[in-house]
Amino acid sequence: MPKSRASVIGAIVLAAFILFFVAVAMHNLFERVALIPSILWLLLVGAVIGGMCKEHGIRRFLIHLLGAYALRRFVWSLPNGNGAAEIQFGYRIFGYRMAPGGYNGPAFARRKFGRCVRGALVTEY
Repeated sequence: MPKSRASVIGAIVLAAFILFFVAVAMHNLFERVALIPSILWLLLVGAVIGGMCKEHGIRRFLIHLLGAYALRRFVWSLPNGNGAAEIQFGYRIFGYRMAPGGYNGPAFARRKFGRCVRGALVTEY
């Protein structure tokens, strides 16, 4: 089942809201008006984005960011060299599959997401 259009529209509205106020804060800094709230807003936004990039890496952060706007999601099973499978959850956007990372067999089994067929595309929803 694809992601609902309402959730994608909600992500777009939230991103537009944040970007609008980042632009207002930058304008205020250039005009030297309301310096303290503008600096605090930019520090807050920068700290959140920087923390996510530091925790997950820039590539995974960008994949998660784009995933908020993707309507098609997938679950993919890739075989490892040791016989276990790596499960990847991702998004399909602009014709490309983007997966931020995967779970190895034992870690995946502990999460109780379900079973998979090794070496095949499990499902796209």
